[in-house]
Amino acid sequence: MRDLHVGYVLALKPSHAWYHPETEIGSFQEAAQEARWEGTGHPGRWIKVTRTFRDGSSQDWWALELDIRPFGPDKPERVVVATTDPATLPDLSTF
Repeated sequence: MRDLHVGYVLALKPSHAWYHPETEIGSFQEAAQEARWEGTGHPGRWIKVTRTFRDGSSQDWWALELDIRPFGPDKPERVVVATTDPATLPDLSTF
């Protein structure tokens, strides 16, 4: 396993977009919707994570690292989408 140094974390809206050709994905929301989700038995690239809150309670969430145009694992900026439900990507619990 490699060490991961995170200089900072910035939350962006799902609608955050960048310049792109019309035929390519151009927002986090579009990229998350394109990720294959067939349920917990076949989550595709989504990874189950446990989110622990300040009060000590925890909840299962799902995370997906995107590799799209300006963002990716081998690029200076990375993006991870986290949600309680990859099938519907609810506004109040998708970051």
